[in-house]
Amino acid sequence: MRNATKRALSGIAVSLLTASALVGFSSSAQAATEANTITFSAPKPGGGTASPYKAIADAFNAKYPNYNVVLTEVDTAVYPTNLQTQLRAGNAPDVFKVQPGAGQIDSLLPFIKAKLVADLTSTAAKTSNPKGMASQLGAGGKTYSVAIDQTAGGMIYNKTVMEKDGFEWPTDFNTMIEICKGARAKGKTLFGLAGSMYANNGLMVMGMAGASVYATGDSWNEKRIAGKVTFANSPEWKAVMNNIVKMKNAGCFQDGAAAGGFVDAIDNRFFTGKSYAVFVPGGTSVSFSNLPFLKGQEIKTMVFPGSKRLAVSNNYALAVNAKTTKLAVAKAFINFAATTEAQTAGQTASGNLPIKDINPATLKVQYSGVGSYMKKGMTYAFPNQAWEAPEVYVKLGTGVQGLLTGQATVAQVLKSVDAAWK
Repeated sequence: MRNATKRALSGIAVSLLTASALVGFSSSAQAATEANTITFSAPKPGGGTASPYKAIADAFNAKYPNYNVVLTEVDTAVYPTNLQTQLRAGNAPDVFKVQPGAGQIDSLLPFIKAKLVADLTSTAAKTSNPKGMASQLGAGGKTYSVAIDQTAGGMIYNKTVMEKDGFEWPTDFNTMIEICKGARAKGKTLFGLAGSMYANNGLMVMGMAGASVYATGDSWNEKRIAGKVTFANSPEWKAVMNNIVKMKNAGCFQDGAAAGGFVDAIDNRFFTGKSYAVFVPGGTSVSFSNLPFLKGQEIKTMVFPGSKRLAVSNNYALAVNAKTTKLAVAKAFINFAATTEAQTAGQTASGNLPIKDINPATLKVQYSGVGSYMKKGMTYAFPNQAWEAPEVYVKLGTGVQGLLTGQATVAQVLKSVDAAWK
């Protein structure tokens, strides 16, 4: 996300519980040298919220002053393409954030295939990562990244502002459409959407797919991989895309949403109460709640109206450049990132959930609307992590932009997604 004009300070409590032996060096050494300094690249969070990547790097640097991690934060909108370009050019940072699986431009599996990331099987990442995510965080029985948190849902809403205007969060799609119209009558919109960003459109779509494509299980992806179904011939995917058109026609999104970015959707609308909800990772409800200008307002993570299941998945991980000349230092940082200490620091900043053993009974109040889904196991992983090429997700997200402008039809969008799969 872009950096908002409104800034806030967020304290991060870091517990020092990890044994130095796990990281691989003593914390009593002298100050870091150039040889012991590595570079780290990650997206810059917006809205004045704290960075989980900075929290982890700061905790590492504070505990082990003989090593130094230098973080470079890149605007979220360009981070994926920046990283891909740097890796192909051979000048990427030593450590960087990746997406598990293969569904996005900065996803891990294509980087593994291109031999752009280092094998981390010998690090603590292998045992830290959830077993069910091994194929998304590595390949060929090897581990290539360390997961740092888990994201629940892909949207949040301001309960306080919405109820002040006389609305409650809808549980079905048709009621949602009526609320969209009612919000318009008040000069507002239900959703703020960064429609110019394929990933924001894609996040919306993945949450909506819980009402049809993944309403009862995860088998659709397996069938698509096997060639038994296609996007274009899927009634479920047609329903998702047609619902986006209905939302556009009902005024659910702000005017000019197709050209909007995060500043438009979040800073100018969600933060000012002009839009009740926005499509961002669920943990953002926690980090936004800490912002001074939102204090006292109830910000909630929520499932998309009508969805039967909630998207919950490891969504952020760290990987190492295969061409780094400081592999030992990079692995030491990965070992630290695999610890509860480091991940607690990152999760405190992001508001996201632990990578293992989520306890719905102890979730923060911002997750009260989705806790029952996790308790009952009514969840599914972000679908794009299992899609075979990043271009599939890109086509889906850019296709949504075409639906918003009226320059593309549902049939055209889904056919383009299938073509990207091939």
